[in-house]
Amino acid sequence: MRGGQFEVVVVDGLKSLRYRCGHAALDCLTPDGVILWDNADWPDFQRAFVDYLAPAGFKRLVFRGFGPLGWREWDFAVLYRQPNCLGL
Repeated sequence: MRGGQFEVVVVDGLKSLRYRCGHAALDCLTPDGVILWDNADWPDFQRAFVDYLAPAGFKRLVFRGFGPLGWREWDFAVLYRQPNCLGL
């Protein structure tokens, strides 16, 4: 999919594909679109943020809490530019 037609893109799923999925999400977003990235505490998110999200002007808002599996905390990130569809 190309053409910037989505205001919200969610990155979740196979750990091995998240870095590439996040990069592909950039082409799918409208100019005011946001990315919701599950498990933002994983190294692929940190690498993606440095490699292509921050250079594209994205800021991150990270939420930490318990997930549905196990007893450990997980991070969830909202990636946005200004202006954005969420009004952040």
